[in-house]
Amino acid sequence: MLKKINLLILSFLFFLSLFACVNNKRETILKQVGICDTINTSYKQIIVPILTTQCNSQNLCHGANPGSISLETYQAVKDNYTSILERIKRQPGAGGFMPKDNQKVSDCDINKIQTWVNRGALEN
Repeated sequence: MLKKINLLILSFLFFLSLFACVNNKRETILKQVGICDTINTSYKQIIVPILTTQCNSQNLCHGANPGSISLETYQAVKDNYTSILERIKRQPGAGGFMPKDNQKVSDCDINKIQTWVNRGALEN
């Protein structure tokens, strides 16, 4: 009986390890169970896509409006991350809320940006 339980446990761990090795599916799996993955907070792989989607596309403020601050370079984002975080944490309709005329940035994406900042806002 004990051998069967051990075999069952080992089989489960083997199949679990197969999923753990598939790095590109990790985020999807974590989202499905409601977990925000802040382990990898790379500027280039995580922060830039968030800012591009929420702030920098042609029809959004920081992609089309020459009067607003640029969020298209690492240095600009690093120089303005305090303001960015403060504004994306506001509720829609509040003065200075970002992204203006768009949906609120998800709590998970806000946590990723905050984690990136807390880890030194590296250009990685």
